[in-house]
Amino acid sequence: MSGVVIELALWRRLTAELLGSAFLAAVVIGSGIAAPQFSPGNVGLELFENAAATGAGL
Repeated sequence: MSGVVIELALWRRLTAELLGSAFLAAVVIGSGIAAPQFSPGNVGLELFENAAATGAGL
């Protein structure tokens, strides 16, 4: 019985890790796409927007 509980807990942890990584990747990629549209030609502001969006996503 104990092995089943450990296997279930491992499955839940792996699923949570996968979902968290997917959401973080979506935030980072999305901010990278959106930043040039918000401030075209201003690289410093684009980097700040990327950092702010990633920090908010975390």
